[in-house]
Amino acid sequence: TADTKQGHLTKELRGIFNDKQIPFIFLKGVHLKTLYPESHLRGMGDIDVLIHEKHIAPVRETLQKRGYELRHKSPQHDVYETTGLAIEIHPTLYKDFDDKFASLFQSPWDHAHQENENEHRFTPEFGLCYLAYHLAKHFDSSGVGLRSILDIGIFAQSYEDAIDRETLSELLAQGNLKAFMQTLLYLNKQYFGLTPLPGLIEDYTMDPDLFERLTTYITTAGIHGNGATHNPFIARTRNKQDKKNSRLKVLLRTVFLPKKTMQVMHPALEKHGYLLPFFWFKRAFSLTFKKRKRSFYKLKQLKAANQEKSRKTEALFDQIGL
Repeated sequence: TADTKQGHLTKELRGIFNDKQIPFIFLKGVHLKTLYPESHLRGMGDIDVLIHEKHIAPVRETLQKRGYELRHKSPQHDVYETTGLAIEIHPTLYKDFDDKFASLFQSPWDHAHQENENEHRFTPEFGLCYLAYHLAKHFDSSGVGLRSILDIGIFAQSYEDAIDRETLSELLAQGNLKAFMQTLLYLNKQYFGLTPLPGLIEDYTMDPDLFERLTTYITTAGIHGNGATHNPFIARTRNKQDKKNSRLKVLLRTVFLPKKTMQVMHPALEKHGYLLPFFWFKRAFSLTFKKRKRSFYKLKQLKAANQEKSRKTEALFDQIGL
């Protein structure tokens, strides 16, 4: 089964990092699987690992020597594939999509402790905040499904006795996540009957109309925004005061990636920065011709992301703490 294969690969990666003396943290699914009654009950698309940025190059060399295929490089993660399974190696947790989260998630190793050999784990307070932050990213860029909501409840319930309420409150305040966390815990109460962390949602109520609209958004979006009728550009073009995105800006950012991102994708740019326009042209050509069907579909979605729908999404996100 996929669960068994992922378990074997997780064990293999753990051995590789320990052999090379590289500190690492398994993110999301690998740890969450251990909290569910049976590991197969928590599906996992890929294996996510956090390492220090200085170890990216040696990890690339090691994994490729072992037959792992490097499929994609970006400042956020390297994507590898082996035996039909995907691995994402992250040098950072923080993705620059909303500055209000920057203070908490730019230094994740400050909130980690050594678990075994070179494997580390986040404190339960930071781990819960990270799961909420990860969902915030998916709300912003694609979409979340019910499983992602349940992860919050399962994690909070599993670590209820270990979580220090004062520390959690401080981290939520630092990360501007308190209102969103209350929303997520409230949804777990309504959807799954889970009521962990007493004190965070006792006085929290949600208007029935908001609950219905939010539920519709979550269920139609699906995990990673793969819902059949969901348009991820509705979220990306919403007109928030602190990040005003027009459809044209979204389109231009898709084609003309930042120089730092392009350098990761094309290492030659580190020594020959003057080639940046050439690689931008190459990317535009690829999106237009080699990936034409996918690109045209995304353009169609972008065009359909009208201002009225974006304003409604903006209002919904504001009401749930995003």
